[in-house]
Amino acid sequence: KKSTFPIGEEELVEKCKEIIRTQFGCKSPGLLADEFLFIFPVVGPLPKHEFIKIFSSFDLESAFTGSANFYNFSVDPMEPNRVWFFSRSILKHTGELVFGPQKVPASGSMIENPPQVLSMSFTKDGL
Repeated sequence: KKSTFPIGEEELVEKCKEIIRTQFGCKSPGLLADEFLFIFPVVGPLPKHEFIKIFSSFDLESAFTGSANFYNFSVDPMEPNRVWFFSRSILKHTGELVFGPQKVPASGSMIENPPQVLSMSFTKDGL
């Protein structure tokens, strides 16, 4: 069955990658819909303004060097507005990590995360 979603698969995957490149939209909030919700098993749902404030405060780019390694982007055939993808990062803790009131100084430790499956859902406007 052909998708009726107005944004094609290639464009949707590129929109997803752009959101990732901008620290999940924190550096370009216009990429996120006003009704955006961050939903995670242990956090949320967080509305757009709360997500940007909290996620930006971690300053992950300063705390870690390496690659988050996002790969295998695919549009869901049953939800054509959703892009699924994987992440398997290998990072070094090289700067201070701010986690709420807690500040964790650089440890120099290598962190190798197991594979994670993530997804983003988009509105018909591509947000």
